[in-house]
Amino acid sequence: MNRSKIRRSTWIALLLLAYVTAMAVYFLPRNQSMSSTDKYISAGASYLIVLGVWLSLRLKEKYRRKHP
Repeated sequence: MNRSKIRRSTWIALLLLAYVTAMAVYFLPRNQSMSSTDKYISAGASYLIVLGVWLSLRLKEKYRRKHP
């Protein structure tokens, strides 16, 4: 059985995604000072940041493979 190694960019992004989701599920419903729209914008911005981190780490990995 050939098991491929999970890329660093993937597992870091998955950990951040799990963390952001857990924090959104736990804290956003309890925050009464924000409107619903603000809560959705905060969660969406967090997911966009995680996406940006994943993309930048992927580019860094590709660069390192081409230029050892």
